[in-house]
Amino acid sequence: MKEQRYFDHDIDTLNDSKIGSLLMDMGMEGYGLFWVCVEQMHKDKCGIRAGEERALRFIAHKAFSTAERVSEFLDKAVECGLFVRLDDGTVTSQRAMQSVTEYNARKAASSAGGSRSRRS
Repeated sequence: MKEQRYFDHDIDTLNDSKIGSLLMDMGMEGYGLFWVCVEQMHKDKCGIRAGEERALRFIAHKAFSTAERVSEFLDKAVECGLFVRLDDGTVTSQRAMQSVTEYNARKAASSAGGSRSRRS
């Protein structure tokens, strides 16, 4: 099974109340940062290390923003309930991590099925 190249997501996020709150505070910049962060969480299979300047700069570079704005966005996303902040300061999306877990389970099941058929 190939590495995850896509993930299921809602097609009506602009009408989500949490996204709406983010839009009121940060406009479309916040919406763009949301998707850059969600995609990065899926790719890295972990959250964003919000306290690490390098991680913030990496996201900022991808989103044509600044580390300060990314940090502000992450705080707002947590405040709005889009993301959660873990005890170690990492900011993540419960939905993204659920998607990664489900993908890994499908990948393991597919791999196990392939192993059984090779042994037959």
